[in-house]
Amino acid sequence: MVEKYNRFFDLYLQVSKDVYNPEKPYDNLKECIRHCERFREQLIGMVNLIAEMGEFTMEAAEKEIDRIFEHFSSVAICHAYVTEGEVMVFVEVG
Repeated sequence: MVEKYNRFFDLYLQVSKDVYNPEKPYDNLKECIRHCERFREQLIGMVNLIAEMGEFTMEAAEKEIDRIFEHFSSVAICHAYVTEGEVMVFVEVG
């Protein structure tokens, strides 16, 4: 079960990164953010299920959920997030 979860983690992360196009970053930011949020929620559900089945301790599950939040952050992947219905973008200055 954990092996399959890890495969989904890697697959979802790759899909999330592939959706973002740094050449045209503003074209699909909402889609990129939605992917990050949806995959994050799905993975957290998987972790909770695996923990309930006894394959993760509660401590390991919490640590894995922290890892999910770290990797499936729209800020980390596409440098943007949604707040109050608006997309906020981090622009590198320098």
